[in-house]
Amino acid sequence: MPTFHFKLTLLSEATFGRGDGVAGLVDTEIEHDERGFPYLHGRGVKGLFTAQCADILGALQSSPAHDKLEQAADILFGKGGSDLHANGKLHFGTARLPKNLCDAISAIDEKKLSRHDVLEALTTIRRQTKINDDGAAEENTLRATRVLVSGLIFESEITAECPLEEVELALLAACAEAIRSVGSNRARGLGRVRAELMDEAGNDVTAQGMTQFAREVLA
Repeated sequence: MPTFHFKLTLLSEATFGRGDGVAGLVDTEIEHDERGFPYLHGRGVKGLFTAQCADILGALQSSPAHDKLEQAADILFGKGGSDLHANGKLHFGTARLPKNLCDAISAIDEKKLSRHDVLEALTTIRRQTKINDDGAAEENTLRATRVLVSGLIFESEITAECPLEEVELALLAACAEAIRSVGSNRARGLGRVRAELMDEAGNDVTAQGMTQFAREVLA
């Protein structure tokens, strides 16, 4: 099966919230595994692509290329429902920190470096509160959120059940190119990223795909 490598580089602090907190510590905790390593689930990676795809199709609603691109989107990402076409031909793996980094950290004596220590080394806690019209903090509005430190890299494998057609690769590349932020609290400056899509040999396929995407739109 054809495989693509998707890389996210954090340009700012970011949070992949898991929807709950830790009593007495944070109101919003990030997703992390049993060793303390943060990750973004494959569903989240797919969500980044489908959100951008929806924006692209919406922007091209009146374009002659819209129907062709929409069909490509259904093939890539699937359609709503429970039939054979619901899932699409792409499978999105969990985005994790680079293996060499995880291996290096894991090689440290576990007695000296606990799961909490690993998580603390890769994240920080940001606190915020709501300010009223008088410029004072409102009572009971202090919230603590764990965020990933800037500069971390997350990598995910995207596998296809069969080779992609030119228009499908073009749309996939356009979606990757459009990803500029991830996670929650984006309006507060969190989650800025640089996204890259590469082939199995590590070659950047985004530029090639974007050239084809421009051809499709301008045809």
